[in-house]
Parts: sequence; structure tokens; C-alpha cells
Amino acid sequence: MRRLLCLLLILAACKSSTKTEQKEKKDRMSVVTTYVLEGSTNDNVFHREQFHGDIDHIAETARRETHMSDSYVRKDTVLRHYIFREGHLYQVAGRSRRMQPDTMTMRYDTAGRILARVYSDEREMYYANVYAYNHAGRLSKIVHRLFSIVDSTLYRYNTAGDTISANGPVTKKKISIRARGDEMIVQHYMVDEAVMRLGDVETYNGNGLQTSLSHYADGQLFYKVFRKYDKYDNPVSLEYHKADYTAKDSIAGADPSRSYKIAYKYDNEGNWTSKVQTWYDTSKIIITERKITYR
Repeated sequence: MRRLLCLLLILAACKSSTKTEQKEKKDRMSVVTTYVLEGSTNDNVFHREQFHGDIDHIAETARRETHMSDSYVRKDTVLRHYIFREGHLYQVAGRSRRMQPDTMTMRYDTAGRILARVYSDEREMYYANVYAYNHAGRLSKIVHRLFSIVDSTLYRYNTAGDTISANGPVTKKKISIRARGDEMIVQHYMVDEAVMRLGDVETYNGNGLQTSLSHYADGQLFYKVFRKYDKYDNPVSLEYHKADYTAKDSIAGADPSRSYKIAYKYDNEGNWTSKVQTWYDTSKIIITERKITYR
């Protein structure tokens, strides 16, 4: 009897563990799916950064130096101001000597999902994405507006939610998301007249952060990107590798002009206040300082 009770306890523990693993897998699937779909609109500049604490606003100064030749270094400074409302990033306004003032404003629903992301300059709103969700809370539609031109991308899911059809104004894609151990593998296929061609293959870690991206063209690997992160989930390096066409799916060494490393300084809340981004070939460096004001 005691052996039977022990066995039942073991089975119960296994069942509980399985449920926990399934929930974690579902949560990771949701995080990765959101990132993949938002990123597919080329509108993912700000949404991946995680902020900590009750922030009121952030004043940011980014100084960039680019070595154009042995004798000329192009310098530029970008000023950005981040405003937060009800725990969400609400607005980012930026300006520099080389570009006119630009503002991004975001709206959220009661569940914290993004409803709209609007870009404007001093004169007008020039670009916007408006998001709609289905009854299951999944992204179902993005309406894009570029000045007066309006189009949309529709998303359809299979029952498991791991295969997505994205029908955009120009291209059609099928996206497959599956778990491989602690990682999530995302495959993007371009659909043209019922023929599917592999485009990108992404790998995400257990925190839902992209660790690699392989881009294919005409069935061949074109380039591969690797990313690493620190304990705060901020990127500390990116390596860009061109394909080595002497062997299938092999890559050459890191391209120093497209690869960089990043060093941070953090405050007590876990938000970075200083960031230094240096390219491997030392052709570019960006030094960013933040003054964070908490409520």
C-alpha cells in the first residue's frame, strides 16, 4: 500500500511538472509570437526594452562618432525624451542636428497590449500601426498607414497557435514556431503562388530573446547574426557573419564592420544609465547616457 501511495505521489508530481512545463512553453510561445509579429512590421525599435520601477521620464543623450576616412570623423548627437504613463512607455521624442524632431506615441488596452503606435514630426502624423486582437488575445490584424496610404496585414493561426499565416499588402508569409529544449525555433516562409520558400530562421532563448537569425535567399544561407545578453536581458554583443559558400550552411568569420559589443552601467532599479556601443573594427562608437526620474 505504501509503495502504491509513493507511486501515486510520484505520478502526481510528474503530472504537476508536466503542467508547469506546458504552461511555461505556452508563455514562451506567447512572448516569442508577439515579438515575431510586431518585428515583422519593421516597427520594433522600442518595444523589446524592459524598464524597471515606477519611471516618470527619461532624458537620453546619444553621441555617435563614425570614422569616414583617416582624416574625417562624422559626429552627431541625438537627444531623446521618454515619457511613461500608468507603468507603460507612452511617448518617445527625438531630435538631432541632422534630423528634424520626431515623436513616437503609443496607446494600450486594459490588458497592456499595444493598440497603436503613431509616428509624427513637427508638421504631421506620417506613419502609424493600429493593432487588433482576436477573442483568444492573439494579434489578428495590423492596419498600416503611411501618410494617406492605408493597408493591412491579417494573421490566422492553427489550433495549437504554432503556425501563423500572415497576409500582407505585398507579401504572404507562413510562420512556424516550435520548442527545441529550452529554445524556440521560428521559421519564416515566403508564399508565392502556393510555393513556400524559406526566408529567415530565428532562435529564441528561455526569456524570449532572439539569440540567432539566419537569412536565406533562393534556398541558400546568405548571412547569420548571433546575439548575447547580460543578466538584465540587455544585448551585450551582436556578430554578423556572411555565408561561406564553399560548404552548405557554413559561415565566415564575424564581419567587423557590422559586429559590435555593448557595455552598460546600471542604477539600483536595474535600468541602465550608461551604454557604450563599439564596433569591432572601431569605425563607429555610440556613447549613450540616461538620466532617469522616478515617481
